[in-house]
Amino acid sequence: KYVVHYSKNQATINDKSRTGTYEGVEVTFSGDDRTSPVTETVALKGTLPFACSLQVQNYADDEAEATMTFSYAGVDPCPSPPPGCAMYTEHVSELAYEAILE
Repeated sequence: KYVVHYSKNQATINDKSRTGTYEGVEVTFSGDDRTSPVTETVALKGTLPFACSLQVQNYADDEAEATMTFSYAGVDPCPSPPPGCAMYTEHVSELAYEAILE
């Protein structure tokens, strides 16, 4: 499920309805920009009650370079270890290092 999508059929926050609230979080979308250089922003103010991911789609025929800037105030409660992380072990670290060298 999308929180923000350019199409009104895909999400509540979209190119036609650029501000709103989702799960108690204020969401603002700059809109679907199709003029080069494309600049679009999404801002969420508040705490989402679940993990989320960001997906960016290039609809052009050519490759594009993207710059993403983000900030967050933390995860509460913070799970141990945080998602995407694992407890450090020397053996696993050595295996990962060897894989990089191959």
